[in-house]
Amino acid sequence: MRKVIPFNTDSRSNSVVTGSAVRATADNTAEAFLGIGLEDHFVLLQRLIAGGSVATLLERTYSWASDLKLCEGMTYRPAGAASESLVMALGGRHHHQVSYDLTLEREPVGEITFTRRKRYAETELYSLEQALAPIAQALKTAQTLEAAHSLVRSDALTGLGNRASLDVAVEGEVARASRHGNPLAIMMIDVDRFKEINDEFGHVEGDEALRIVARALRSSTRRSDLLFRFGGDEFVVLLPHTDRAGATEAAMQIRETLKKQRFESGSHDPRVPEVSIGVACFESEDDAITFLQKADTNLYHAKRQGRARVCAAL
Repeated sequence: MRKVIPFNTDSRSNSVVTGSAVRATADNTAEAFLGIGLEDHFVLLQRLIAGGSVATLLERTYSWASDLKLCEGMTYRPAGAASESLVMALGGRHHHQVSYDLTLEREPVGEITFTRRKRYAETELYSLEQALAPIAQALKTAQTLEAAHSLVRSDALTGLGNRASLDVAVEGEVARASRHGNPLAIMMIDVDRFKEINDEFGHVEGDEALRIVARALRSSTRRSDLLFRFGGDEFVVLLPHTDRAGATEAAMQIRETLKKQRFESGSHDPRVPEVSIGVACFESEDDAITFLQKADTNLYHAKRQGRARVCAAL
């Protein structure tokens, strides 16, 4: 069953448009639940979801509904997401479910689904629907803030992390590696003869060359690896839980991906550049600055040795 719940932020009463609702008979449990401070529960929910990330808001909403026996499982899909893409799935998946399409000021927010083993009574559905207005408002606010935060941390041209987010990530990964003794590697990547691409084909094609490199980084690394545009024509990849051999293999894979793209059509595409890569591994005496410097030094030697190669050790 799905219901579309439009909410407005003005003082007019919220309207509820009901779709193919499943009729259920209220049992004694539901009646008892409604009689025990329901308004207090809504006030509590509003306080719980007063701030935080989307994930935090969903966890709090699930805990609230679960404590009141209104769900045993919950999923949330943001508006515009692919059918298989969920921000979060909590609890179990059960036979009886009710889904709501949330909108705020006529703008879609997302779809939230509650599930449990026991069929829902109409009084319980009413209780859930009364709680959806503050949930929708909080989710919309959190989604907007997270989108803005993502723009601040991202490089506009490539979509990778920018220099500011790189500095934060390196500090964090170095601290974790120091604390837990896990291997950590880093790649510094430079586009070979990038100035020549700009001079011969123009800056529009130069920008496309940078985007092609960024796509090669995404397709050649793991989801757990962290990708950044360092600045200009330089990129950085942080590889948690990776030793020198693994990082070198990943660097070679990046170069192989670009090589395959250059020649897959049978002709050389000048926008698909060669790259030089310097690889370094974290050691206990390193801090964030020296860790980056080691990769930069190895990149320098890769360039000095003729470009289009990987240098993992001096």
